This record gives sequence, structure tokens and C-alpha cells, in this order.
Amino acid sequence: MKITVVCDVLGVENNGTTISAMNLIRAMAKRGHEVTVVCSDEDKRGKDGYVVMPTLSLGPLNNYVSKNGVSLSRANKRVLKPVIQNSDVVHVMMPFMLGTAAVKLCKKYDIPVTAGFHMQAENFIDAVNQIKSSGFNDFIIHCANSGAITAYPDLHFDMVRAGIILYGYYPSDKTEKTVKAEKTSEKHTETANSKKVYKKEEKQPSSKTVKTAEKKKTRNWTTASSWP
Repeated sequence: MKITVVCDVLGVENNGTTISAMNLIRAMAKRGHEVTVVCSDEDKRGKDGYVVMPTLSLGPLNNYVSKNGVSLSRANKRVLKPVIQNSDVVHVMMPFMLGTAAVKLCKKYDIPVTAGFHMQAENFIDAVNQIKSSGFNDFIIHCANSGAITAYPDLHFDMVRAGIILYGYYPSDKTEKTVKAEKTSEKHTETANSKKVYKKEEKQPSSKTVKTAEKKKTRNWTTASSWP
């Protein structure tokens, strides 16, 4: 599968957003997917799997951003368009200028897209407390994904958002295995087409075979959770 990860912010792995992005990128590549990363990191220009966008200028804040080892991306739609069109699915890491442009292109060309937003748990809790102090209490609080389910029980709140753990996998090899990952569903597909693929410089087929899926079958189990 061709997966494009759109990163308004990437840079050095010294913050939650970048660490999450690189964990996702490495995990998808490890599973055999073709991953393309869109970012504004000049040191990645020319590297396989990276498409580099212009850097967004924030004027007097530029020095502050660079000191944190990151840069913000500005969308070049002429470059971004073919990347999106060549994707099977797109994931947007942040809802900023580049991410917003990517979502619009995905909608235009009917490309599946997912998105997220990263913030510190303390900020989330503070925002919830402010909302509650304003008299709004009739809502369900949740912020824990599969990783947080296993590592941060104090962030379970009213409910949790289990994802990859429902398929019997942990988010990464470093995940604390305090919860047993049990498979609750599996997907099957039938091959509709199979063909050898060539590299441009090769006259003979490569060892890689591309198979096209046609039908999908899903089996579901009702036993889903190992946590309270």
C-alpha cells in the first residue's frame, strides 16, 4: 500500500509530534508499505521516501522555532498534488497549512485520509477542567489510544480509543505490555490480479509481485477488551 504521511512539523525527534510521526513511518515501512513523507526538512531533500515543501516563515518567531529543531511547512500545491494522487491513503499529522491543503486534495481526488492532533495530556486535562468550570458537564472524556491504554491508566477517563491493539498488535516494540493484546477481528481478501513489476533501469522483472485485492471479508468477535 502507498501511504503518504503529511507532516507540518517533523525535524528532530525531540517532541511528541515528531516521535509519533517517525514511529508511524517506521512501523508502516517495516510492514512492507511504501511510505512517502511530506515535510519541510531541508536535510531530507533528495532522500528516498521524502518530498520536501517550502518552509513557512513566521517572522520574528523563526528563531524560536528553529531552536526547537523543527520547521513549519508551507504547502506547494503543484508539488503536493501528484503525491496525493499517487497515494492509496494519506495521514495528516497536524491540522496546519500543509495538512489542511492535503485534506482538501484528498477530498477532491477521493483519496482516503485520516488525521490527528498532538498535544500534552496536561494541556488536555486543563482544557477539560476549564470547560467543566463553565458549567458544561454532559460529555464523555477520552484521549487514550492503544499506547496510552497500556502505559497511562490515569488517562483512561470515561472511555478509551483502542485501535491497533484490537488486531492483536502493540503500537510499537517499546510499548509497555501491561494489557494483553487480543485479536478481535481479522480481514481477508481475494486476489483479483497479479503481475510482475519492473524498475525503470531493469529489463527483467524484479522479484516483487503486485497483487490487487477485490473482495473483502471481515470476521468479528465480541470479546474486545482486557482492560476495565
